[in-house]
Amino acid sequence: IEKLLSKLAFISPPVMLSILNTFRNIPRLTFTLVTLTLAGATFVATFSTRNSLNAQVDQIGRYINYDVAISVKNGVSRYTAEREAKRIPGVVAAEGWAQETGLIKHADGSEGEEIEVYGIPYDSIMIEPKLFKGRWLTEEDAWQVVVNQDLLQSEDVKVGDSIKVEVQGIDREMQIVGITSKTIRGPRAYINYAMFSKLTGRNDEVTQVRIRTNLKKLASPAQQEVLAKLVEERFSNAGLSDSSASTNHQVFGYFSEPFKIILMILVIMAGLLAVVGGLSLAGTMSINVMERTREIGVLRSVGASNGMIRKVVVVEGIGIAVLSWLLVVLISGPSSASLASAVIFTVLGSRPTLRFSLLGLIMWLLIVAVIGAISSLTPAQNAVSLTVREVLDYE
Repeated sequence: IEKLLSKLAFISPPVMLSILNTFRNIPRLTFTLVTLTLAGATFVATFSTRNSLNAQVDQIGRYINYDVAISVKNGVSRYTAEREAKRIPGVVAAEGWAQETGLIKHADGSEGEEIEVYGIPYDSIMIEPKLFKGRWLTEEDAWQVVVNQDLLQSEDVKVGDSIKVEVQGIDREMQIVGITSKTIRGPRAYINYAMFSKLTGRNDEVTQVRIRTNLKKLASPAQQEVLAKLVEERFSNAGLSDSSASTNHQVFGYFSEPFKIILMILVIMAGLLAVVGGLSLAGTMSINVMERTREIGVLRSVGASNGMIRKVVVVEGIGIAVLSWLLVVLISGPSSASLASAVIFTVLGSRPTLRFSLLGLIMWLLIVAVIGAISSLTPAQNAVSLTVREVLDYE
């Protein structure tokens, strides 16, 4: 390292000495680097997990593209439910959706995953599916369905395959024409509303009504709350529902609230590791200064200023911190993927859409540089305060 640095003329002698001093005690350096690297990897992984969560929530938003939704009683017709919803002031669109739980049946007679079958209008505005393969439903589709990626986690199917679904004790062959992104709420299949009525025998009945007040954008959370109360009152008075209405904002909160607590714990853990790493670095620098007492005395005897001695110590501390950041760069990708996968799969039971946080990596560089500088201030002051007489008396 010394031979390499000697060829770099632009490096000043204090900086060169700091770099060389960094590697003089490898075991001590290793302990400090491990602590700071763990703190940095946890910090970056926490930000990456948050980004992955946001990506996951954005995907959920495509499938709850409504202001308010309310469940209705059995036997309520689609026409009646939509008519009552449109009588509410401000409502510009209402769609009746029907839902039933089915069971995948394999060719060998064994049972597969449960799947939620949704009967919806083929031109629904209450859903904005992200298609990974195939196409969305059309008016001409009969027993064609679109499934989500959640189904692919347990069933080996693809576009063009037929799946057998048991609904209310009756098996029905359906052809997959499209695959959408994850909804994180389990396997789903979307089918034209008319075919759903034939599948279940419940002619023109719905289980839920989805409502919008603006076709271009969703209402604000406050507006959604007001609308939800109006919907509950209207449907209760009409005898169509005894349920509470849910808002788009509430559904998002349901998914994201558990993550806030987990992310806070992870940030605290990263902070504690950073404190331990800072204390370790401060201890390392103090010991290094004590071990180099004679060297510092030699520097002072040949005319080294207080600023130069302080610079040697502080630059060494920052150098160790930056070296730990380079190690974080190497391991933050795998550690971020592992943490995001573990957290999201544990809470939601779904494989995440991974999003690495470059911002978190840059922020950690600034934080760890500050830690290195602060941890070196006291050792640097101790080095500056050493006199030539104290150096000569040092054993």
